[in-house]
Amino acid sequence: FTALVSKRQDLEKKPSNGIKDGTWYIMRNIKGLKDEPFSSGKIDYIQRIDFQLASINAPGYYEEIRTTWPKLISELQEDEDFGLALKKNLKGIDDIQRIVMSMPQTSDRIRAIYNYVQRNMQWNSDYGIYSDKGIKEAWDKKNVGIADINFILINMLKEAGIEAKPLLVSTKDHGAVSALYPFLKRFNAVLAYVKDGDREYIMNAADKYNPYNLVPYDVINTNALLVDRSVQTLMLINGTDKFVNNVFLTSSVEPDGKISGQATLKNAGYSRNIRMSTFKKNKLKDMIEDNEGISIKVDSFTVKNEEDELQPFEQVVDFSGTMQEGGGYFLLPCNLFTGLGKNPFVEEDRVMAIDFNFPKTYVVTGTFYIPEEFVINELPKNTKLIMPDTSIILTRMIQESGNVISFRITLDLLYADY
Repeated sequence: FTALVSKRQDLEKKPSNGIKDGTWYIMRNIKGLKDEPFSSGKIDYIQRIDFQLASINAPGYYEEIRTTWPKLISELQEDEDFGLALKKNLKGIDDIQRIVMSMPQTSDRIRAIYNYVQRNMQWNSDYGIYSDKGIKEAWDKKNVGIADINFILINMLKEAGIEAKPLLVSTKDHGAVSALYPFLKRFNAVLAYVKDGDREYIMNAADKYNPYNLVPYDVINTNALLVDRSVQTLMLINGTDKFVNNVFLTSSVEPDGKISGQATLKNAGYSRNIRMSTFKKNKLKDMIEDNEGISIKVDSFTVKNEEDELQPFEQVVDFSGTMQEGGGYFLLPCNLFTGLGKNPFVEEDRVMAIDFNFPKTYVVTGTFYIPEEFVINELPKNTKLIMPDTSIILTRMIQESGNVISFRITLDLLYADY
């Protein structure tokens, strides 16, 4: 057997005292592992040993089972439920193929096919790297697993003259893949890979809200296996796109501390993906109203760019609420609609690394109209704070002009992993 050990404390190895040869792996006083905010890949922190059969050595018989990445790729390409499944012909796609073939730009053809599959197929939440019952049946059934959806995507891309290949991945919740151990079971999904000049596309058409040109967020900075005969080892999936949350608000303040106004929220990049998912689940109003202790009510809202996945998802919100009050003072809420409230990092000890999944930018630009009878006790100072490693940058600008307070706050989390 080949053993892959994942541990954070001492591991004792003892030969067994039984009739058969063997080894005891012993670990004592194992601490529990709890959920921690902004973390992923919890399974990577679970102390364990994974075994894979390496060889069979019996009297008069020996077989080498240990494999390599190129050998695994070759086997997958000849597998009826993997490589051979991609060679099947799909019915009823002639019209979309004619439209696609009339497009001069490769990126436009990729986008059109990706959107077509994304909108016509429904993911049943099943993961896996093999076709279930073949892509022909999957195309007719529509509600299938992640492998079949992306096999259909690859098949249609190939029919359009685009060199698409399967990409085996392990989502962050499934755990990391080591390049040193060719374990096929370490992967739990297959995506579509296309290289067009200097541009790489990694696509998952099972995700209803991720555009074709945005690396799926659950595989950013993970190892993947491109199923191609020229490949010798794993590739690292890099993501350069960001989560961008822009808030523009104007609000009037009443003498009793009530506020009312209008806000425009623009979500781009990964922020659009998350916000669109919330919107389609009819939970957007609840999310907008959740402002960590500040009482806010959404009186009405409209959305824009719902159908154009390359544009920021825009929401125009009419709101009302009440400011927080204490010690005879009202506190102006300058971080409304950002999702930034209480500090999530309150535990002294942490096991898992901080993972924001992707770089993030929050921008809040606002104007408050204050009653004339109010006295402004103190405004926060204009400042720019930068972490020593430049990983986090906070900029705050605020000014007073008569009974008008204007401000702009920018928070950049430039690294995804800490």
